[in-house]
Formats: sequence, C-alpha cells, structure tokens
Amino acid sequence: MVDCARELSRRHSWLGRAVPPLIAAGLVAMVAGIVLAQHAYRATGLGAPLAVLTLADPITAAAIGVLVLGEPVLTSPLRLAVGLAGFACTAAGVTLLSAPRATLRTPDGPLAPPTRPRVA
Repeated sequence: MVDCARELSRRHSWLGRAVPPLIAAGLVAMVAGIVLAQHAYRATGLGAPLAVLTLADPITAAAIGVLVLGEPVLTSPLRLAVGLAGFACTAAGVTLLSAPRATLRTPDGPLAPPTRPRVA
C-alpha cells in the first residue's frame, strides 16, 4: 500500500502538493455528499436517489480518471457511439425502474397490500 502511494505521488506531482486546505475541502465535500444522499433516501425512498447515483457514479469515475489521474480519452467514433448507446439504455432502464407504480383502486378506495398472518 505504501509503495502504491509512493508510485502515485511520483507519477502525479499534484499529490505531493495536497495542502491541508485542499484536504479539508475534500473532506467537507465528502461529508456533505453523504449527508445529502442520506437525506434524499429518507425523503423519497430508495428509488430515485439510487437511480441518480447509478448513473452519476461511472460518469464521476471517468471524470476523475481523465481530469485528475491523467488517463487518456479514447474517442474513436465507434467507442463514443457504443458508450452513448450504453448510457442511453442505462438511463432509460433506471428511469423506468424508479418511476412510481400505479396502485390498484377498488370502488371503496385503494387496495390494501396483502398481510401475512402473525406467528406467535
């Protein structure tokens, strides 16, 4: 683990320049992200926040890889088309899965979910 950190700091000189204010800003952003995500889960349930995180996670990882770690961007037309098609399919699937479901209605009102008998 230490060798990995040394190699990273040797390859990427910005790691050696990580000053305490930069580290503090990163920690504040991390805590704020966790608090906002937990608030979203509590306010709206698991569906929509998880769908957004499912879509945002690979985009964020790619952005960090390119912008921070200096990874090359492979931009052949075929790769871009396949990547955009995959993103579109994922976005459509996540949108469909996170959409609110219709409830069954009876003339007396909404149908109650089935209950299981309690075991004593």
